[in-house]
Amino acid sequence: MFVFIIGTTLLAIPFIFIGLFTDKKRGFLYILSFSLFFHTLLAFFLQIFGIFHYWTVFVGTLIAEIFVFIFLLKKGLFKRYSFNVSEISWIVFFVVIISAVYLFYVHYNYTGKIGVINNGVLGKAYIENMSYPYPYFSDEWYAVSLIKGTIETKSLPFYNILNGGFFLNLQFFTHSLLSQIVVLLGLDPLIHYSFLIIIFNTLIILVGFIFLRLCGLSETVSAISSLSILYITCASNLPGIWHLIPISFGIFFFLLGLCFMEIKDLKMIFISFFFVSLFYTLLAPFFITAIITFLFINYKEKILIILKYWKYYILALIVGMIGLILMVFIFPILQRVISYIISRLFFISFTKDFIQDNNLLNIFPIYILPLATIGIYLLFKNKKWIFFTMIICFAYWFLYSFIIYRIIIDFERVVYFTAILITLSAGFGLEYLFNLIIKKFKNEGEKVIKFAGILMLIFFVFAIPNYTQSRKWDKLVLTNYKTNAKMYAQPPANRYLISDDLKIFENIKEKRFLSLPWKGTVIGIATKNYPVVVKEGNIVIGDIKDPGIFISSNCEKKTEMAKKMKLDYVYMPPFNCPGFEKISESSEGLILYKFYDKNY
Repeated sequence: MFVFIIGTTLLAIPFIFIGLFTDKKRGFLYILSFSLFFHTLLAFFLQIFGIFHYWTVFVGTLIAEIFVFIFLLKKGLFKRYSFNVSEISWIVFFVVIISAVYLFYVHYNYTGKIGVINNGVLGKAYIENMSYPYPYFSDEWYAVSLIKGTIETKSLPFYNILNGGFFLNLQFFTHSLLSQIVVLLGLDPLIHYSFLIIIFNTLIILVGFIFLRLCGLSETVSAISSLSILYITCASNLPGIWHLIPISFGIFFFLLGLCFMEIKDLKMIFISFFFVSLFYTLLAPFFITAIITFLFINYKEKILIILKYWKYYILALIVGMIGLILMVFIFPILQRVISYIISRLFFISFTKDFIQDNNLLNIFPIYILPLATIGIYLLFKNKKWIFFTMIICFAYWFLYSFIIYRIIIDFERVVYFTAILITLSAGFGLEYLFNLIIKKFKNEGEKVIKFAGILMLIFFVFAIPNYTQSRKWDKLVLTNYKTNAKMYAQPPANRYLISDDLKIFENIKEKRFLSLPWKGTVIGIATKNYPVVVKEGNIVIGDIKDPGIFISSNCEKKTEMAKKMKLDYVYMPPFNCPGFEKISESSEGLILYKFYDKNY
């Protein structure tokens, strides 16, 4: 607890400097941005030199904050310091608290359908007031594994604890930064990842609120629109505000970039773009669209002057390409990186022949779409950089609704990113309608709008207990375009790691075992063992068909598979075969067998 308090204090200290800014919203954005930039760079350098541990993180952070304080003191900037908590609108606190409470309920007071495992089969169950601190999404589990690997090796997150080997992690900045925060706060990445989810996604909603305020929308409308992000549908195969994965960071820095576009700070726009590219490169094309449109609208003459030197840019590009080719030949590992990147430019969906029905009505609350329609029209008139970015999002959404091929980014991430933009655009539509009413009915209209706004905010309070009970995820049906067969999504929450699993594997370490893909993932990460098959995600190990083949095989085939996989243990539904000794049994009907026949 002491380490957590010290770490929290160090993270909070920079925000004291908000008092140096006349506009507190801008001050918050600048300090938040530079704090994240600093911790990203500090984590990178400590990890690349293999000196990443608590004291280097603590001392590095402390020295940086002392340096900034002395610098500002010498510049005499504290003479203009002015900050009072009463200056912060109550609606800001409302947005932060409501967001955090909603997200708290997702992991610590969940009521609704969840994914479970019974006798080796994935199923669904209704549960009330469930407390489950572990991640829900497979890529979150892999984030936990990479964070653990970083802390263990004191180096960049390229160590895969699921097999004790190297992992080509192109999204390592996300896991590097999360490792830094985990170490500084003294957290356990396994049981405290949900805490990071709450904090970071609350920040996404808060930055969305600030963006709308910078655009001139009222506090009430900005709060309603940003809090509506909480109601974007999440599912087992559709990430959203309930999750913390690399695209979450990409969206966060993208929203920061939109804020800086609104205040026309070019340096911060390009810094935001740089960090979008680092944390989630797949969003870079969308950000490039926004930046190019923004620059041509606001700096057209300067852009035309710059474009006169196009020959030099082409020359620089050619030189850069030659340099890259030479680097690939000099450093063989770059060949793997380039090969992987090329393979991700055009690929087949992980759902194979199944196409998900991401109907707009199943993604948003019903009030969002009509308001967003008005808002998107207003964005076309006044903020074309957002409008054209959304057009590209819609093109992806439309195209992916009919084909199984993917270009750069997959369908689920496009849906989440687009949903955020649509929800925020609804704020412009709501503001427009409110202004129409005020214009027509004058003072009476103002009273009605104020009352209506307060009622909407009150709705968010009273809806908290029922938040996790939405069943829209159940309508996200996947259809096989060849056979018309249906596949139904699992609930967004699950309980794939139970106390029995931890107890059964308590004294087993660094052993190879075969189980169901989800069980292999969660047990391997939680207990430091090596699953031979895991749930497909950022990390892929083994063939997900193998557990099913093992279950349906005779004893001879089971023994053959166990030898081939070099298994120490099998955690499966009951069977009776020589060479497999029953060790323990879980309440889910899975039995741990020790495999003794190891003539390999």
